[in-house]
This record gives sequence, C-alpha cells and structure tokens, in this order.
Amino acid sequence: MQAHAAGWDTLRLFGVSPEFGAIRGDWKGQLIPLIADVTEVNAEFIRIGPWRAFLLHPIKQQGMIPIWSYGR
Repeated sequence: MQAHAAGWDTLRLFGVSPEFGAIRGDWKGQLIPLIADVTEVNAEFIRIGPWRAFLLHPIKQQGMIPIWSYGR
C-alpha cells in the first residue's frame, strides 16, 4: 500500500521548517531523515525499522513545507 492511499499527506512524510530545513526535529516529517526501511504502511501508522509513526500524532507545524521546496 502506498502511504498517500492510506491517508498520509506530503507534509506528514516530507515536511521541514521553511527557515531551518531538516535541522529542527520538531519540524520534520516522518521520513526525514529516513534511517531505516519502511516495512509497513496503513491508515494508522507507518513502521520504520523497529519504530512506528502514527498518522494521528500531531507532527505538522504551521508553515511547514515539503523538503524539496526548502531553499527556493
């Protein structure tokens, strides 16, 4: 299953701070940095290595941007 089909949006996965990029841990999407393989994706969580990132966990910050827009 693809993450988008399970309800995961771009910022929850690849979001970063518009000012500091990926340096701020409280402004990073679940896949930034990707330090382990994604082994399971569903509507409740993504399993990354031995960890789980839950969709309903409030990680999105006001003003967060996709990492590919940082520095433009």
